[in-house]
Amino acid sequence: MNLLFVSDIFGQTSALDALAFDLQTRIQRKANDAGKLFDISCHMVDPYAGERFNFADQAEAYQYFSTHSTIEKYANDISTVLAKLDFKHATWVIGFSAGASAVWQLAALLEGEQYRNVQAVGFYGGQIRHLTKLSPLVPMHLVFPKSEAHFDIDELIETLSEAGVATLTIPSENQSKLSTTVHSLPEFSKTYFSQQQPSQPKFSQEKVNYFHGFMNKCSAKFDPDGYAVWMENLANTIIRHCD
Repeated sequence: MNLLFVSDIFGQTSALDALAFDLQTRIQRKANDAGKLFDISCHMVDPYAGERFNFADQAEAYQYFSTHSTIEKYANDISTVLAKLDFKHATWVIGFSAGASAVWQLAALLEGEQYRNVQAVGFYGGQIRHLTKLSPLVPMHLVFPKSEAHFDIDELIETLSEAGVATLTIPSENQSKLSTTVHSLPEFSKTYFSQQQPSQPKFSQEKVNYFHGFMNKCSAKFDPDGYAVWMENLANTIIRHCD
């Protein structure tokens, strides 16, 4: 199995390293508990060719990304790394923020039998709002935050829904953070990682009760509860799909 982590504008950080190790460990533990055995190969791609920076905050990271990269360039960077992977094995591409938007753009180009084992998850990819005419050619699930400062999340979800996206249940504000997502996991898993017919949408979306950056410990909006819930969601979904 390949896990390809696509960073946000902070690039490769110790927090992303820890997330990758955490997910790999969870998957392996669950696989062992289920009597399964498979190798997991982790890979990373970022907008800065692997060079690490210690950005002071989101604003500094955004300024650097805006100067040195674009979503289109980033999508090309991901394509270069993806091309080196062995697609005979399940390949999961997991992107965050700008990384999620770049994965979305690239996924619209992944046509062909060689990509049959590629699947993607994108967390809070805000730039997708400028790319709503695109449609991924591999299964992809979008996880949007509860709100964004510069645009209306619900409007974006509606726009994508009109394009044929399967929209999952949006958690209510009164529900427990932990129980909301974990309880919806079986539906979540079957919705976008089942075998799909060519005429079916290749992606789905949902809105969660966390803010942009909730998966990144470098972000001011990091949410330990949201992180824990979604690490379990990812691990469980990947294990189930490998049945």
